[in-house]
Amino acid sequence: FNINVIAAIAGFVLFLFSVKIPEILAIPMRMIGGLTTPLAMVVTGAMLARTPIRSVVGDWRLYAVSALRLLVWPAITAVVLRLFGVSGQLYAITVIVAAMPSASNTSMIAEVYGGDTGTASSIVFMTTLFSVVTIPLLAILLV
Repeated sequence: FNINVIAAIAGFVLFLFSVKIPEILAIPMRMIGGLTTPLAMVVTGAMLARTPIRSVVGDWRLYAVSALRLLVWPAITAVVLRLFGVSGQLYAITVIVAAMPSASNTSMIAEVYGGDTGTASSIVFMTTLFSVVTIPLLAILLV
């Protein structure tokens, strides 16, 4: 077990038994929870800072992964949803969620498990950068 699994199980148990966390604990927990995404982006940026910019911009594999993540995966999701008869708001939301950039925890997972943090943080960077264009376009197409 790792700390994330333990936290998920503990959270589920608290939910299952409708345990109300006292405000004196809930407020700091919400504050710490609110830091998760910004800190993850800072860590990803710090990892990316160790990577030469030419290796990020000049690596065709990063463009391929970005295209797969931001274009191909949402297209596959859209087709599968249509095959199952899903439509409307559920369809649009699911396809847009499928088009989200790679999560910032990707680079942290690479760090923890001894992976290539430079490539992982580069993928997070590139998919986030390109998603500024792809997500609004997808939203326009779906709405």
